[in-house]
Amino acid sequence: MIIGFIGLGRMGNAMARRLLRHGVGVIAYNRSSDPYPSLKQAGAVIVQSAREVASSLKGRKIIWLMVPQGKPVDELISEMVGAYSNTPLSALTRGDIIIDGGNSNYLDSRRRARGLKRKGIYFLDIGTSGGITGEKDGWCFMVGGEKKAYRVIEPMLKIMSHPRGGYLYCGPTGAGHLVKTVHNGIEVGMMEAIAEGLAVLQTSRFKLRLADIADVWTKKSIIDSRLIAWARDALRNPQFTRVAPYVEGGTTGKWTVEEANRRGVHVPAIIASLRERVRSRKGKGSFAHKVVAALRQEFGGHSVKILNSRIGISKR
Repeated sequence: MIIGFIGLGRMGNAMARRLLRHGVGVIAYNRSSDPYPSLKQAGAVIVQSAREVASSLKGRKIIWLMVPQGKPVDELISEMVGAYSNTPLSALTRGDIIIDGGNSNYLDSRRRARGLKRKGIYFLDIGTSGGITGEKDGWCFMVGGEKKAYRVIEPMLKIMSHPRGGYLYCGPTGAGHLVKTVHNGIEVGMMEAIAEGLAVLQTSRFKLRLADIADVWTKKSIIDSRLIAWARDALRNPQFTRVAPYVEGGTTGKWTVEEANRRGVHVPAIIASLRERVRSRKGKGSFAHKVVAALRQEFGGHSVKILNSRIGISKR
């Protein structure tokens, strides 16, 4: 099996490497050439455009996009199918499959699928969770789209996912990205709760060792989770003291709230957690915000702002 892979950031690079390690050929393209040398050494074929990825594949073409949501996804699809480009002919044909593995809005995914279906091209929306450790442990995949296309790529999902059944066909187009959106909304609330609890302990008269407390919580406590383990790791990181209480992100959490409003579902915990992120960006950050920022860096490699005695905070 050979797959086209577009988008070689933290997650995309790790996913391409896992595929290569398990004998799947990868034809890859990324906007910047930074990941190319090491990926080429791992066995990937590097090309110079998304269209070249599509034209280099033979037989039924499978192309996985791992790029930021919104305009980048639309532009890449347009480039490959011929719309809005100087080359009117599509590099993809009937029966080929495009996968969006990023954090797209499920309504956008439904729109894209409708447009591609008119050309006979399948579109799968696959929510991907697991962070940058997935290359070693595998990821969790939430799949939406036509079942016929899902069955074609299922062998690849088995390779890339956690060995204990880390993928699920969720339903028709949009279902995968909706499930991942709500997953991220839950994640926002869980991270905030962990951070707030640690903030209470941080102010205690007992001078508690927070990293050790987080560690013992990973030993079969009720709140044991990967997030607790990442909190422990963040607190043990010597750079933690320099992390600014400034939390970025929250787009998919906001989409969760919007969908809840459309469905008449009350989600006060997620709403409050998102408001805390906004509050941190208004210069009202606290120890809890610092923990959330460090947590995001631990599991996703997301950038943080660093405390600097000369200029306050700077982005890293």
